[in-house]
Amino acid sequence: GRELYRVCNEFDPNLVNDFVLHQVLPQLPPIETWVSRKQIRDDILAFVGDDKNPEFWTWYGAYDHIVLCQIFGTMMDLPDHFPKFTLDLKQELYLNGKREPLPQDESGKHDALVDARWLRDAYLDWQEYKNS
Repeated sequence: GRELYRVCNEFDPNLVNDFVLHQVLPQLPPIETWVSRKQIRDDILAFVGDDKNPEFWTWYGAYDHIVLCQIFGTMMDLPDHFPKFTLDLKQELYLNGKREPLPQDESGKHDALVDARWLRDAYLDWQEYKNS
């Protein structure tokens, strides 16, 4: 039930590709709310808190894991209790025989917070199905 959403201010929006320019940047909150990579790192650590065995789930998330590592420096710089991999719900479903795609947001926009909420709901649905 908790959410953490941060936008890093350490990039040049003039150097992004067309996809990011048209599909990602328009979805972002006001620039005044963007924070440094160090602040994001501190916020992630506070968000994970005392959980000594956190799981990070994604949808097609190979690159997401790279970005998580970059927030801390390299994969070797991740906190000791963080996994050195990210679990991928798409792969989990594929390996368990679910090959048809789950319903997606049809807006065509790439809103990270909307996507994360969708992933949470899809994960909970999968867990309920798997445990029934």
